[in-house]
Amino acid sequence: MSEAIGIENKEKVDFHSSNHLKLFSSNLLRLVQSLEELEVSDCGSLEVVFDVKIMDDREMQGRKTSQLKRLALSRLPNLKHIWNRDLPEILSFKNLQVTKITQCQSLKHLFSVSLCQDLQQLQDLVIMSCGIEEIVAVEGEGLEELKFYFPRLTIFRLHFLMRFKRFYPGRHYLECPSLKTLDVFGCEGLEIFSFTHLDSRQTLMVGEDDMPIQQALFSLEKVSSNLKDLALNEKDSIEILNGHYEANLFHSLEVLGLQCFQETPVMLLNRFLEKFPNIKTLGVRYSSFKVFFPSNEAGYCGFRSPNQIKKLGLQKMEQLEQIWNDDSLTDVLEELIVLDCPSLTSLGPPSIAFTSLTSLQVMYCKRLTFLMTGSTAKTLVHLKQLWIRNCGMMEVVVMINEGTPEEIKFESLEYLEMTFLPSLKSFCSGKHTFVFPSLEMLKVRGCPRMQNFSSGVIIAPTITMEVENETRHCAEDFNTTIKQLAMEQNQESL
Repeated sequence: MSEAIGIENKEKVDFHSSNHLKLFSSNLLRLVQSLEELEVSDCGSLEVVFDVKIMDDREMQGRKTSQLKRLALSRLPNLKHIWNRDLPEILSFKNLQVTKITQCQSLKHLFSVSLCQDLQQLQDLVIMSCGIEEIVAVEGEGLEELKFYFPRLTIFRLHFLMRFKRFYPGRHYLECPSLKTLDVFGCEGLEIFSFTHLDSRQTLMVGEDDMPIQQALFSLEKVSSNLKDLALNEKDSIEILNGHYEANLFHSLEVLGLQCFQETPVMLLNRFLEKFPNIKTLGVRYSSFKVFFPSNEAGYCGFRSPNQIKKLGLQKMEQLEQIWNDDSLTDVLEELIVLDCPSLTSLGPPSIAFTSLTSLQVMYCKRLTFLMTGSTAKTLVHLKQLWIRNCGMMEVVVMINEGTPEEIKFESLEYLEMTFLPSLKSFCSGKHTFVFPSLEMLKVRGCPRMQNFSSGVIIAPTITMEVENETRHCAEDFNTTIKQLAMEQNQESL
């Protein structure tokens, strides 16, 4: 099998779609001497990547070192083992830096205890949508107390591991002194943090001596000092809020993700963000808030938007109706992403201003009928990129009430995309003049009701315009180009 794919002396191999049960079997040691990157995907029958069991006595003489630095395995539904035999006296993977495993539902364990001792260079560990129960499997009999030390691990990401309960079944220390990103989501059986003032061994569910122990992944105080990117669920957030920790516990944190908030009282959340004085990016997903900034009404999130937050992302917020109901807390925001918020009807009040915003993305918000008012549009002097996708009820992007036509200038806008908006009629509802001095690309697709860009005057340089599958170069007269391409598209569909 190994010779068939011709990898000898190659540094990188991407292997896709095969019916083999084992990927590397014969001449394993010789083949991995030069291999630095391995990617395997969409092999429905694959059960073992490195078949160490069949190595003969000659191959097992002396310990060899693999040059493998990056291992990526994805969509391997029957994969049971990466290595099907322990390797300490045969093969070292001490050069491994990146391990990414996704959609391997039959894989229960990732590493052996002895292999972990080799992983001193490991920097990224990402596991998503797998059947993993423990990252490190038990060796031999009994569950001795162990220490796992990953001095260079900076990114630790675990998503949708429904069976995952613990890092290792026995008592252990887990130390990652360089950890910068900790993102755990959809791992309901895992206790992420120990909130004692000692170490993570304090949070244990102990059975018999040889039975698995439920232990928290990390001690909060030991892992928090260097973190720059952290995702928190509702339970851990309340523990942090109520704990008596040092004021600068999260002084290095710049990116904070909040997820699955369903019952947290308003006042607790107002106090919670005070624990993170230096965050610049805030993301919230799968939570039940109705309005974000700010409110004193029961049932609302009630955050007071910290003036240092430059990027805000909202995703899968089923009940979110409005992001702001105050127009004075958006001065420093540079990037806003709103994804899959089906109840959203407006970003904020008609007078809301985004004077620092450079990027705006709004997708899958089916109740939005317009994105902004003319008053808000005038404040977007720094906006460079605007994406609007899959908003089924949106009729116009800029809503303008009847009155004297004015000029609205998007001074910095370079890219504008409006795609899969079945109700969209035009960019603007009024006859205002729109000026786009920096626009380079306009993309319109899946907008069958759109017959023109605007009823007013359009001033712009020569740009690239992509309408449906046609690309044209046009200057100023967007309306003519859109109408022409729309007519051509309708004729083709007859």
